[in-house]
Formats: sequence, structure tokens, C-alpha cells
Amino acid sequence: MALWLAAILVSHPFSLQRDSYGVPQITATTPLLAYEGMGYAVAQDRLWQLELSRRIARGNMSETFGKDYIASDSATFKLGYSDQELEAMLGQLGQDRSVFAAYAKGINRSISERKADHSLPPEYSKNGFLPGPWTELDSAAICVRMARLFGNGGEGELRNLLLTYYLKGQPVGEKYLDAVDDLAWFNDPESPVTADVPRLAGFSDSPATRSQTATQLKAIPSSNLFELLPAVRLAGAEDSRLVAEAHGVTFKTGSYAMLVSKSRSATLNALLLGGPQMGHTIPSVVHEVSLRAPGLAVTGMDVPGIPGVLIGKGKSIAWTLTSGVADMTDIVYYQKSSSQHDSRFVTELGTIEVKGDEPVHLTRTRTAVGPVVLDSKIGNAVYVQRSALWKKEVLGFRAVWKLPTLASARTALKAMDVPLSFNFFVADSMGNIGWKYCGTFYKRAPGYDSRFPVPAEATWQPYSQSINPMVLNPKGGLLTNWNNKPVAWWPNWDTPVWGKHFRVAALRQSLPPGKLTVGDLENAATKISQRDEGSWTSFMPFIRRGVKPSSYQGDTRQAASLLLSYDGWNTAGSKAAVIYAALISQLKQEVFTPLLGTFMSPQNMNLIIQTSPLDRAINRRTRLNYLGKRSPEEVVASAFEKATRILIQQKGPPSRWSYNPGGIRAPDGSIIPYGNRGTFIEVIEMNGPAKSVAGPGVSENGPHSVDQVQLNRDWGYKPMWRP
Repeated sequence: MALWLAAILVSHPFSLQRDSYGVPQITATTPLLAYEGMGYAVAQDRLWQLELSRRIARGNMSETFGKDYIASDSATFKLGYSDQELEAMLGQLGQDRSVFAAYAKGINRSISERKADHSLPPEYSKNGFLPGPWTELDSAAICVRMARLFGNGGEGELRNLLLTYYLKGQPVGEKYLDAVDDLAWFNDPESPVTADVPRLAGFSDSPATRSQTATQLKAIPSSNLFELLPAVRLAGAEDSRLVAEAHGVTFKTGSYAMLVSKSRSATLNALLLGGPQMGHTIPSVVHEVSLRAPGLAVTGMDVPGIPGVLIGKGKSIAWTLTSGVADMTDIVYYQKSSSQHDSRFVTELGTIEVKGDEPVHLTRTRTAVGPVVLDSKIGNAVYVQRSALWKKEVLGFRAVWKLPTLASARTALKAMDVPLSFNFFVADSMGNIGWKYCGTFYKRAPGYDSRFPVPAEATWQPYSQSINPMVLNPKGGLLTNWNNKPVAWWPNWDTPVWGKHFRVAALRQSLPPGKLTVGDLENAATKISQRDEGSWTSFMPFIRRGVKPSSYQGDTRQAASLLLSYDGWNTAGSKAAVIYAALISQLKQEVFTPLLGTFMSPQNMNLIIQTSPLDRAINRRTRLNYLGKRSPEEVVASAFEKATRILIQQKGPPSRWSYNPGGIRAPDGSIIPYGNRGTFIEVIEMNGPAKSVAGPGVSENGPHSVDQVQLNRDWGYKPMWRP
């Protein structure tokens, strides 16, 4: 690998080299100096992104960019922490806090140099300000935002309550709870899982009875759609996420992983492919770095603003993460008291400075367990976001600095005792692979339906880490995950995420049987962007029996023939994929609209109704009979005819149909096909080569801002630094 040795710094306590793609390697005499060098290199490559990231995380975008950002900043203020609280969270780290100080020192060293040599990003002068000093609190705030985005889940109780209000006004009427059970199921035994781990002692997941659910809903204070909608938006930090996406800061959750142990590996070395899916922006939301110091050797992916390699490789182990999607946050309610000074709530004042406009003065109310997301005037109640991560987000990153020093998969699994919800995957140089479902999980009070808000006094007790599923060297020598259900006995709780049809099926179908190579993993990473999630195997039998080309004429007959040829591949230009996608969308309306309405629009219906409940409805395995007296084949045929008419109206005859699989926008404005891939992808053979890709490039500008674009187009990789 060609090296840029000329970049070794003269007066700094670390050296900086860059490979032919501009990826920095920091070499220092101590780990803290290496982290200082990391901050320096990141600020060389992504100073403007750092600026945006800290402003979004700390809620002061309006100060520089004006009133369009008031909604985002307001939500951050209401849900976020004060400087004193961030300081206290850093204090939880003990000596590890010094990593934050070293990283900030490196960023500030780079800022000073770039000010002096007039090499600041041009966006500073365009917006009329200069970068202020980077602080440890800036990094802590970014850690909080990252932890909540990728290492958390839940808060779906208000959304489910909103669903019940909607359903009560639909033809389903008094049977609305049957519809809720169909759409927001507690547990699906057919959902694909990461590993076969027996139920661990102490874990309790008994769903509420129908009577208990009805009693709970009756006790919830009254509200309406106009109160609940903005509360749902606030609880999900939707405004902040939209701003982050628009400005190239982490906004999307996903990620897949494939690991092969020596028993399944063609080379007898453990193999690992990790593909965190965090969105595709210009520049990338992630960065790459390599650090070397006595006791520290690591290379891989970092997120600008956070010290340490989050996904990568050390001397003896390699690891990757996928979001765990666990329900770690509940919405609880307090009935207001008549007292003027209710000690349960603390109200704080804040001000948002707005460029070119008057400041906005805000209040936020919090409790000991979390922030208030709804102060209901109708029900005289306060709804609070109660999270297992409350004031523990920064602590969740402690393992990042320890992992590179570990020697085995077994010790790495033990080290991942973190509060964040992640699937942690590790491979070691001895050929072992392992997985742990990380997070601090809570036992809900018995007798309550976890899908809906509960009174704040309902018990919420943390489990010990002994209930976290994990496995070392699973039978078969293979681990695969795409944010799917961890084990068979783990429920959805408040969010219907895991069902029979889940995208991990596409990943597993893309791997060949027998011994596996690095090339097999790379091919699978390419194929999964083009495969259906697996639903087609369930629906095609009904389609073949219900859609007969001989029954139609002209364009409709051709559409029927195309549909029958569909084989689960959603490749660019495919006509069969177009009609299959249109049919499934129309089938949801055909099946559910008569009883449940359109959920305000067909677009909302497509988002709310997943393929798993559609499958159950077609097979008459739901609480409600959505098909009526019609056979599944009759329903499918009707949906096909309607979908075809719409397609012909919108796109013309089938000869003009062409499936668009989405893509990644390159800096030159062109589109790289197939966007359903990792933002960063690492492919590692332990005791062998390691490679990665993170287009468009490691820098914000210059040649290294675009030199990985072609790799993305070719599904190619570049060598990683050796740790």
C-alpha cells in the first residue's frame, strides 16, 4: 500500500501517515497521544462535519443558520442534557475520561493551525463565523445522540395509543383490539433469529391478557390526535433526524454482519464482514483511522466527534456492531396533582439564539427517570420518556477503548457489559467467533400491556446482565444478523419489528452451503441489495393460483406473465420486480382497507402494514377475518388488476417499466446503483488481509473526498491499515 510519508508532523507529539486513499494512521508513544492525534486527523479531514455534528447534538443550529432549525433545537433542548449533566456523565468514566480530553486537544490543535494558515473549510466564511474551541462536552453530546439513535429502541407506546384512537373510528369498531393484536404483535415464533439460545433464567415476557389490556387502556388519561401527534414526533426526535440527514450527520439505523468460524472457513481462519448502515451522504457520515501506541493497535471506522474506533480490528480480534432494536424506553404517565409545586417534576428555562431573529425562550420539564414529552391538558396528565439509557449514554462507549487490547472472542464478549442495545459480533485470531445481545434491559410490571403507556408507579426493575443472550462458536460455524430478532423467546414489546418476513433472510439466502471464503461474504453483501426480504416465497403460491395470464388481454396479460416470472430478485431494470412491488402495495389496501381504513393515506398504510401481518391475513391466521367470504386467490387477483391499471396509468405499457433499486448520490451528481449497503463495510480474514470501503472518501474536500466512489460502483474494497 502506498504511503504518504511526507505528512509526518514536525512539532507534534505524534506522527501522522496517510495511505493512498488518505486514511490516517496515528503513531504515538502513549495511547492518549494517539487519541490526540486522532482528533487532529479527524479535524483535518472533517472539520465542517464536526461543526455541524456538535451543533445538532447540542441544539444550537439556529444560532448560526436561522429560524428553520428552531424545531430541531427545541426538541434537542427538551430531550437533552444540561452542560452540568454532560459533565457528570463524563465523570462516570473515571480515568477513561482522559481520552475525551486528548481527542479535544487534537481537534483544537488542528483548528488553530487551520486558522493560522487560512485553510478552514469555506463554509465558515460563507456563514460568517469561525470555529470555537472543541470541548469534551461536544463529544459527550454527540455520544448521547449516537447512543439514542443506534443503541436504543422503544418509546412506541404513544404511537400505539394513537393507533387505537384511529381504529376506534374505523369499520372495525369495537373489535379494534383484535386489529391492534394483528398489527402490533407481541412475539412471532416464526421470526428468524440470530442464535438458538435457551431461555435464560429470570427472564419474564408474559403478555397481558385481553382483560388487562382493556383495563389499562380505560385507565390511561384522555387525549386526542392533536395532542398525541406532536408528542410522538418529539419522542422519536424526528426533527433532529431530518436536520442530520440534510447536513450529512448520522441519521439512519440498520446494519448487517456475517461471521464464519474456523470450522466453516475454507482457510481455517475466522472471517468477518460488517456493514453498518448509517446513511449515505457527502461526505460520508463515518471516517476511517488507524491508531498505534504501546498497548494500543487498532484500525477501522470512527464517527467524527467520538474518540475511538467503533467498528474495526485490533491485534487479535475484529468486531462489528448492528443496532439491537431492543425496547429500552417506555412512555409512562403521571396524573397531575392539585399542588402548585409538584416535587416529581423539575422545570428548567432555556433560550435558543436565532440568527437574524429574536431569541426563542423555552421550558423543559423532567423527572428523575426522563423528560416530559406530553403535558396533556385534556387528560390532566404528564407523559414521560422513561429510558434505561437516561444519563448513561456516554458510559456506553467505555468498551470502545478496551476492545483493541483484548486477545480473544471470549474476553471480548465478557467486556461488552454495556447499557446500549447492540448486537456485538467478534472474531479472533484463533478461529473463534461470538455474538452478544448487549444492553441493560428492564422487567416490566406484571399485569400491564407493554405496548401502551403505564402509570409511572408501575415497577420497572433492571435485569442482571445474565439474561443477555450470547453464543461462542455456534453450531454450524456461522453467525448472520441484519437487526433481526436475537433469540426465539425475545418479544417485540411495544414495536412490531420482528416477524416472519425479515431482511436477514436475503442475507442467508445469499450465502452458499459448505466451506466459506471471503469472496463468498463479499458476494453476499452485493446480492442482498437486490433480494426480496423473503416474502415472495409466501405470496407466490397464491399469485400463481389467482393470476392467470390467459384470463387477461394486452398489457394486463403481459403484466400477469411478468408477475409469474418473479423470483425474488429486485435488480435494476427488472419489470417483474415492478409489478410484484405494486401488487404487494395494492394487496395491503385490498386486504386491510375494508376494516381498518387507509391510515389517512396509502403511503401511511404501506409504512404501517408490514408483510408479516399481510401474510397472516392471507392465510387466515389473524384475529380478524380481513378477507371476508373471498378466497385468498380472489383477493390477490383483484389486487393484481388494480395494481396493473395504476401502473399503466402512471408508467405506460409494461415495455416501459423498469425497477429502480435506489442508489447513492456521488459528488458529481451521478447515482451509484443499489443504496441498500453498508455505509462502511469491513471484510476481514483473521491472520490474513483486511479491507474496507467507505465512499465517497475520507475527507470533505480534495482528492480523498471522491477516491472511493469507483470502489462503490464496482462493489470493491481497499486494503485497511494493519493494526
